[in-house]
Amino acid sequence: MLETSNDLLNLVIALCVLLFTIFLCWMFYYMVMIFRKINEVMGKITSTLEAISSLVTKAKDKLDKTASNFSILLELGKKAFEFVKERQENKKKKGRKIAEEE
Repeated sequence: MLETSNDLLNLVIALCVLLFTIFLCWMFYYMVMIFRKINEVMGKITSTLEAISSLVTKAKDKLDKTASNFSILLELGKKAFEFVKERQENKKKKGRKIAEEE
């Protein structure tokens, strides 16, 4: 079977190439598994960020609506305050006129 040392060398080289090929296949397999896990994690992160973004957008929209409603209520309160103040001034003026007439 092994007639010369060259035959033994060729056999050892073939065995080394086989082992190196198995090692490379094993390494590529684990690299692919790592990249797959990274892809899954990135997908989860992306969906979480999208959910947070939509939540912030909804909160901002609600805050804008509340702010616009609050400004309307503030304006209405201002008008009511002016109306009450005007009524009080009119009552004071009428009270002074009655006091002056007596």
